[in-house]
Amino acid sequence: MIDIYKDQQNILFVCPSEYWGTGERIAIRDMITAKEVGHNVFLYCLRDSSLHNKAKQLGIDCFFHTGKKNLKLRHWFQLSEIRKIIRNFDISIVHCYGLNFFWPISYFLRKKKKVSLILSLNSDIKKFYLDFYYRPLISRLDLVLLPLREMFESLHGHLDIPLMKMEFMGLGLQCSSQKMAPRRVDVWEFGTFVGGHVDDPEHVLPVLRTLSSLISHEETDRNFKLYLLSDKEWDKFVIYPELAKYIKEHAIEEFVSFEKVSDVESFQRKLHLWISLNNHEAIEDYTICALLNKVPIITPRNPFSMEILRQFGNVGRTYKASDSRELKNRCLEVTRDEDMMLQNLTHVSDQVERTFGVVSYKNQLLKLYERALNKRARLYGPRS
Repeated sequence: MIDIYKDQQNILFVCPSEYWGTGERIAIRDMITAKEVGHNVFLYCLRDSSLHNKAKQLGIDCFFHTGKKNLKLRHWFQLSEIRKIIRNFDISIVHCYGLNFFWPISYFLRKKKKVSLILSLNSDIKKFYLDFYYRPLISRLDLVLLPLREMFESLHGHLDIPLMKMEFMGLGLQCSSQKMAPRRVDVWEFGTFVGGHVDDPEHVLPVLRTLSSLISHEETDRNFKLYLLSDKEWDKFVIYPELAKYIKEHAIEEFVSFEKVSDVESFQRKLHLWISLNNHEAIEDYTICALLNKVPIITPRNPFSMEILRQFGNVGRTYKASDSRELKNRCLEVTRDEDMMLQNLTHVSDQVERTFGVVSYKNQLLKLYERALNKRARLYGPRS
């Protein structure tokens, strides 16, 4: 029997993504967890991506994907490097983040039956993968790790993955022990995060339009301040000139602040509201961090965000992604109900921490690795 805390493993994390979103931050947390207990950790990623830069800071060995990022069957030959890595470094666990690279890797591992294959997902699956040629690839999967229990049914219906192979993980967020920071009474401050990969100004313009409408709104006498947070310098953004142009044309320069931050969670503590702009994820981890920091949230409407608000109560609102008019109305609702939301956030903080915090996440992840390895060892014999 393999003891994950004693028997060193070689683990390959596969996340060739140019984005810096929840999935990539989960990958970083998982790599740190494996590295802390002495496992050899390798990352297959895109060169100079945000994920690569973070991994480099942690001293993680990286291999780089070249070629197309959206892989079709005819492009699988470009992944011969992964096959060499698995063979040359005696990889025992391959952990994929997203379906794009899962399919070819599952195919490559069809004869390497002693290698465990893990999949993490944080997006709603729209397509049905029920055709016969997907079945052997899906059956090769050992476990799929999900941040929300509400994703189980959707994944089972679209991928026909047995429920026994699905595990609820939460997000493994590091909960702050600090008390809620004092917030300004003269200015209502709200913020959002924009990853350095964003290349479409329409991703950010709705929140700027919302700010402009709030400033000119007759029914409120509040002063507003918007913080646009990012992991990169804003003047290096492709979209920065377009955003700066809009801000100047609408004379809202004094109401907007562009910030490069390394610790979004700490910055959130001074805010009155957190707005999520990413509608491609089931849930944004920074949105849950805001709840842990007792900051009301407004997040794009999807089945998962609506379930979170149903579960935790009146702690925020949802809106139709990119709809600046509805976003403005939701902001006004939060300004009116802020005291009630802060009371609710205090009441549910322990529940949010138990569901999405780091307390049991690390041990659960390692034990799931151990379970997958021991299952393979029982079926196909111990690794030599």
